[in-house]
Amino acid sequence: MAKGVVGRICLWLLSFSLICGLWRWMVPLVVCRWFSMEVAPKTRLEQEWQGKVRVIAEEELITAPAAGKVTLLVQEGQWVAPGSILAEISSAAGEAQVIYSPYGGIAAFGIEANPAEVGWNLGGRRRQASDGEQLAAGDGILRIIRPNCLHLGIERLTAQGLRWDSFIKFWVRETAREGSGSGRAPWYPAELRAGGMGDHQLRLVEFPREWLQQDALSVTVRMEGPEGARVPAAAVVTRRGEAGVLVVGRAGPEFRPVVVLHRVGGNVVVEGLESGEEIVTRPRLLMTAVFSKRNQL
Repeated sequence: MAKGVVGRICLWLLSFSLICGLWRWMVPLVVCRWFSMEVAPKTRLEQEWQGKVRVIAEEELITAPAAGKVTLLVQEGQWVAPGSILAEISSAAGEAQVIYSPYGGIAAFGIEANPAEVGWNLGGRRRQASDGEQLAAGDGILRIIRPNCLHLGIERLTAQGLRWDSFIKFWVRETAREGSGSGRAPWYPAELRAGGMGDHQLRLVEFPREWLQQDALSVTVRMEGPEGARVPAAAVVTRRGEAGVLVVGRAGPEFRPVVVLHRVGGNVVVEGLESGEEIVTRPRLLMTAVFSKRNQL
């Protein structure tokens, strides 16, 4: 009787081994057959973003060198050359001190009281300097805006879910105002710069000069990135902290590292695949033991 029990146990073990072997052999074939796709030709990564941006001009604040009454000698929006007389400070003792422009630019009287308080209030809370105002030493008188370039600040919260560093080319245009009757504005090339507090800035050297006089703009940003292959997001797995996909080869599925450039709905645009290659779209259906050690997930 003991021999019969041992025989049945051996038969069960043999059957279990055969089932496991068959499972390990059949699962990759089934998954690669029914849950795979051919990589389509690469597409150029393009996207548009619309929203409000803060106009950040390159400027210098001209301050009062001493306490006294200010006399403004330039007009709002006036172009001033380097060395031009901007204002005069008259002290209580009657002494006058002339203030000169350090470089060429556009005179602007609006002075931001406290940038930390303004933050992303795109309404632009500014104090207007006035002729004859009594100032303390160090108080702002006016700003000299340098017209050769400006920055458009994009608040981090308004651009959530968008990887700006995935793109390599940027164009900006002002969004047409309703009822303005004007056609589409031209595009202006821009360069992405890192701003403070994780925000983004677009630097422009070509732009309408009237933008310099505004605190905020409603714009459309067109972005263009590198070419990549679009695959289902579920096809991307992680191995030792590295993203990749399973490429179907002659020896079975093999792990291929990829760079995720962008997410579009349920798909991702990746770099590292060639057109015509076959990948597994549901890699989590496969057991880790199916792959060789160099391909383990």
